[in-house]
Amino acid sequence: MPTVSERLYISGFLDQTFNLDLPDAFPTNPIVSEVQLGVRLFDRFYAVTEYRINQFRRGDEHNLAAGFEYKFRW
Repeated sequence: MPTVSERLYISGFLDQTFNLDLPDAFPTNPIVSEVQLGVRLFDRFYAVTEYRINQFRRGDEHNLAAGFEYKFRW
């Protein structure tokens, strides 16, 4: 996980799809991506915010979410 400091991390992904036979309402090569920013509150418990782009959705392609995350290790 890329860390900015001992308590802060940022991560994300980008996935692009090629050569799909989609209706004209969709982009030619749609993407799905997410950027996540997390702050460690204590131990393995984080407050997280995410910005997402999903071009397979119609109307709400851009989304912002917030929540909590507990990191399990094995």
